[in-house]
Amino acid sequence: MLLASVGTLWCWLVVARRQWHGVSLVVDIREATRMLPRALLVLLMSGALVGLGALVLVLPGIYLLVALWPALAVSLAEDVSARVSIDRVLVLVRGAWWQSLSVLVVMLMLVLGFFVLGALASFVVSELLPMSVVTALLAALFQPFVTATGWAQYQVLRERQASSSASNSL
Repeated sequence: MLLASVGTLWCWLVVARRQWHGVSLVVDIREATRMLPRALLVLLMSGALVGLGALVLVLPGIYLLVALWPALAVSLAEDVSARVSIDRVLVLVRGAWWQSLSVLVVMLMLVLGFFVLGALASFVVSELLPMSVVTALLAALFQPFVTATGWAQYQVLRERQASSSASNSL
């Protein structure tokens, strides 16, 4: 299971490199492989901070969960270390936490909808396909959606900060 998660993360990094930089497939694969340890560190540090916040009190954990959600996109897009990407995403989310929460809630509701549809589909096709195949198909459907939503949220936060900076300089 852990190996599958790391493989999914690596594939996500390759796809993201293709979308953001798109030099060549070989270069993007090499860069995604180089960035994999940093991406894992971003996810581990974010998870540790959310867990620590949840242990201290529930509200800091929820705040950090929402705030750190686009940290992986920041790390990849800005090519910075795990620590810098976490600091950067906390700056980006400042003043836009409620907006980030609303996007995350809508996305999670849609993902839950995928799983409800999957459960219904598994009853229909239980004789034809094993449950593991249905689960894999559902993951293949919602994973790109979750990834695209994270990228979109990062873009919104970045544009919001740029427009805020521009209006402050006037």
